[in-house]
Amino acid sequence: MTNLSDLFPAGAGKQVSFTASGAISAAGKPVILNSAGTVTQVSGLPAAVNTPIVNGDKIRGSAITYDVAADKFLWCWPDAGNSVYGTSVVATVATDGTITLGTPVIFASTEVTHIASVYDPDEATHIIAYRDEGGPQYGMTRAGVVTGTAVAYAAAAVAFESASTSYISLCYDTVSNQHVIAYCDVANSDIGTCIVGTLVSGTLSYGTAVTYSGAIDSYSNSIVYDIGHDSVTIGYSDNVNHDIYGVVGVIGTKTVTFGTPVIGHAPAATSYNTMATGYDETAGKTLFIFQDGDNSGYGTAMVSTASATNTISFGTTSTFASNTTTYVYPRGLAYDPDRGKMFITFDETVGKYITGTITGTTASFDTATTLYATTIAYIGTAYDPTNDLMVVAFMDDLSTAPVDEGTIVTVRAVATSNLTATNFIGIADAAISSAASGNITVKGGIAATGLTSLTPGSDYYAQDDGSITTSSAG
Repeated sequence: MTNLSDLFPAGAGKQVSFTASGAISAAGKPVILNSAGTVTQVSGLPAAVNTPIVNGDKIRGSAITYDVAADKFLWCWPDAGNSVYGTSVVATVATDGTITLGTPVIFASTEVTHIASVYDPDEATHIIAYRDEGGPQYGMTRAGVVTGTAVAYAAAAVAFESASTSYISLCYDTVSNQHVIAYCDVANSDIGTCIVGTLVSGTLSYGTAVTYSGAIDSYSNSIVYDIGHDSVTIGYSDNVNHDIYGVVGVIGTKTVTFGTPVIGHAPAATSYNTMATGYDETAGKTLFIFQDGDNSGYGTAMVSTASATNTISFGTTSTFASNTTTYVYPRGLAYDPDRGKMFITFDETVGKYITGTITGTTASFDTATTLYATTIAYIGTAYDPTNDLMVVAFMDDLSTAPVDEGTIVTVRAVATSNLTATNFIGIADAAISSAASGNITVKGGIAATGLTSLTPGSDYYAQDDGSITTSSAG
């Protein structure tokens, strides 16, 4: 907000003609000055959870990716109401956060689990990875292109691992234009394994698999791309001792070279530590979140730092959920680049979300907010850069028609406004059409039109949503 008292000192009225960028709706509206010398009416939107949309399927997993070329989202899930087939739908998000869904399309006519996805911006294609439960449990991928509200898939899926796999996650390397898959190699004593793939003209191909966890199994792994170091960071849990590990890998042409895994958290308690990772582009760090077996299963976070020498180090832990989190989902964590904040979706008897900021090697968190009134599971989260929203897809764990139905919702985690501490210029003297010119009462002037019911001697402030009140907050 900005104090308007400077507009009302003694002296004659001061009005300057400006060109409007976007319509100014009426006299008395506060406006900002743009870098181009035009003016725009002050506007903003409050933090809000918008109306959820139900897809009608019984889902057993959730992966969602934003399509830069189409400005859409591709939501994928195993459909338990249809033989657990791999199913997907294109989601369109409107400016107000409303979601519309296209017609669901099957990408795998077999039972699938451990589903994950990533968007390849160089090929404008989504890559879906999953375990094929209908056969020998191979790790499979399939490429799909979104056009309008439909998605078309490559003729056949491709095996990235011709053996039993689980706990699949993947990311995209924007420098080498390759996608990187981390997974648990069930056929090799559950060892953590990684493979690099390319997509060229719709054709997927893979290099040679490399292990990253030594002789330790890789439960609940999660991989992110670190653009600051042009490397990948993998977080995973040892399913025997429940330690949380991190390891850094440098990508070559269809290959990856890993440093030494480092324990970030070694709980004394013997309880599962499901976990997720997310990369903070502003801080240049990776956030690890997990259930803390030493602290009643509370939602816990720690920050990792990669180095140019392929090593990883960790800061101290902090708590984001002071109740038992039933599960930390590998795709329940996303980054909001507009605010430099991490966005975590989790279940704490009801669905919740929380935002956090990385400073140095620690993470601090805002207050958690209810996302959904019942228990949720199988969470997938992605950022909408066009509408500045988070899109969260999940299973409604207590729904009744049908049970476990897939649900998707948009969230504006933080109120938005075009007003800053320095860009307020004045009060419109009249309505101004976009690209037309009109008078603005600026500092030193008296706004004589459009303002009513003001109290003499009071200070008034322009609010983030464009209103004018006596409050200095909001």
